[in-house]
Amino acid sequence: MPLIKAYGSDQAFAICATAIQVYGGAGYLKDWPVEQYARDSKIFSIYEGTNHIQAMDLVGRKLMQRGGANVQAFGNDVARSSRRTRIIRRSRTASRCSARRWSR
Repeated sequence: MPLIKAYGSDQAFAICATAIQVYGGAGYLKDWPVEQYARDSKIFSIYEGTNHIQAMDLVGRKLMQRGGANVQAFGNDVARSSRRTRIIRRSRTASRCSARRWSR
């Protein structure tokens, strides 16, 4: 859960920073609520706790518990998900190719 919250708050601030660059260069920053959104999104990461400290705790302590079994389980989940994605992509590509062949 900390990863999901951290990703959301970090991306929200990055999007707001980009919007400030766009609006600020044209002098329209005060006309749009992006200034308030940027402040709010920065506060999200403070309220949730420092994102980087939570990430270091996850990688340094929690994943290494039980002699590294958590890391191995995570790696297996990633490998399984990667295999499923490859299989789905191959089947979609194959179905598109066969549909093109038969539509000619």
